[in-house]
Amino acid sequence: MRTAADYRAELTTLAGRLEREFGAGKIVGEGMSQFLVVTSGVRGIEIYGSDARAVIDAALGDELQGEIEYRSYDLAIAAATRWLCGCALDELRAIGPE
Repeated sequence: MRTAADYRAELTTLAGRLEREFGAGKIVGEGMSQFLVVTSGVRGIEIYGSDARAVIDAALGDELQGEIEYRSYDLAIAAATRWLCGCALDELRAIGPE
């Protein structure tokens, strides 16, 4: 069974994958309600879920743009990277959500 510590370790790994390009992310929340926040300028993302169902919620400033679900963390990281680099919101939905 996946524990809160396991989930935090997953989020820490995701943060490391994004850190080289965007700087340190921040894990917010406790237990299974944790999520990773990464920002670049006025754009930001929240990532949470599991490798079987990863979710990102893109943000412009403090305004969340809506959750988009992906089949894996890899697809979610690809989408997050594109968003933080300036792609349009519609492009995120085309990356591979279910």
